[in-house]
Amino acid sequence: MINSQKSLETLQKMEDKYHSIFENKVVGIYQTTLEGRYISANATLARIYGYDSSTEMIAALADIKDQLYVDSQRRDEFADILREKGEVSEFESQIYRRDGTIIWITENAWVVRDKQEKFLYYEGFVEDITRRKQTEVALQESEERQRLLIESVQDYALFILDSDGYVVSWNPGAERIYQYQSEEIIGRHLSTFYTQKDLKNNRPEQELKIAREQGRLAIEKICLRQNKKQFWANVITTALYDNKQQLRGFSQVTRDITESKQAIAIQTGLIATLQASEKKFRDLYESTQDAVLFINELGCIDCNFAALKLFGCTNKSELRGKQPWELSPLKQSEKEDSSIIFQHYLEIALHRGIVRFNWRYKRLDGSEFPAEVFLSSMKFDGRSGWQAVVLDISHRVLAQETLKKANEELEKWVEKRTVELQEVVERLQKEISERQQVEAKLRLSEEKFSKAFRCSPNPISIT
Repeated sequence: MINSQKSLETLQKMEDKYHSIFENKVVGIYQTTLEGRYISANATLARIYGYDSSTEMIAALADIKDQLYVDSQRRDEFADILREKGEVSEFESQIYRRDGTIIWITENAWVVRDKQEKFLYYEGFVEDITRRKQTEVALQESEERQRLLIESVQDYALFILDSDGYVVSWNPGAERIYQYQSEEIIGRHLSTFYTQKDLKNNRPEQELKIAREQGRLAIEKICLRQNKKQFWANVITTALYDNKQQLRGFSQVTRDITESKQAIAIQTGLIATLQASEKKFRDLYESTQDAVLFINELGCIDCNFAALKLFGCTNKSELRGKQPWELSPLKQSEKEDSSIIFQHYLEIALHRGIVRFNWRYKRLDGSEFPAEVFLSSMKFDGRSGWQAVVLDISHRVLAQETLKKANEELEKWVEKRTVELQEVVERLQKEISERQQVEAKLRLSEEKFSKAFRCSPNPISIT
């Protein structure tokens, strides 16, 4: 009696344990009839299908084929495999949950037979693999996008190498840059693209070693096309590791930078030429005897040493920021305001390009001097400005004044001499007139004497 009671208790414990496992297992467990009705199911399966309890689910799903499966043919395929093989593993299907949403499940099931091997029912496990399928779909879409992206790239050579450096994939950009078709290059070693010099220096193996150890290598180097022509390339080699940190191969991205290299060389040459020209200009600018000032709307921004000397300055900061009219007397004449007139010349230079005019400047010590100004428009960092070349014409003005004074004195002397000559002429004219009168009288006397002589009977007696 005691043994019987213990056996019943042991049996009850085993039943409770089985029930606990059945209800709390993380996968759905079920039994169905051969025709497609649930006999039993655990709570996990009910939760997977969106029901509150297994009892509710069993009552609701009277026909598994038409009510549960999105594609009812999948249930037929499922049953066919079970009838043929007696079991099915990882059978994936889409099913409807209670709320109508669709999820993915995988089933592992088998046939339960009686002693005569007659089919009694199906028994199996269900696992919700929706998240896994979504991940797989997302991965497939990502891989497809990546494939399309790689195949659409024409400016970059994108290809994969195995762990030993042999080409295993090849995109259209690689065909364009290296000029190999995929069937010509797949299976060949990376060294195909290296020059003889690099091969002698064991560069292919060295670069893969660096990429393997550091994870990535980016360099600029000379590569070879199929026709053996060299070109400059920017090459990025990346080591590819799996989840177990096992090297699976390398990816390589190559960009042809020959044109940019040539452009840089040209630019470098131009910069060197420009720098040389700038130095020549700067040397000329600083050594010229003519004062040169560069001006923008804020005033003087630079000047040469001749300008410092002309305006009586010792440092460029003394002129920097000053407007031209601030280096001038307030007025150029009694009615001409210096600031208004100079701004007028600035406008003329902007429209014509250059203007020449005379100007009076004032040194820092207050002394004034005349100047000839050549004002031309130019650009400073994209902004309008002017270059003023100022020539001190003090000597010229002094010479002009001296010449003017000499001319005035000459005119006075000429005028005086003219008066004196006029007086001499008048005296001569008077003397000539008097002489003419005397000569006229003499001629008259001679005529009288001659007439008397001819008319006398005894010319000898005439005394």
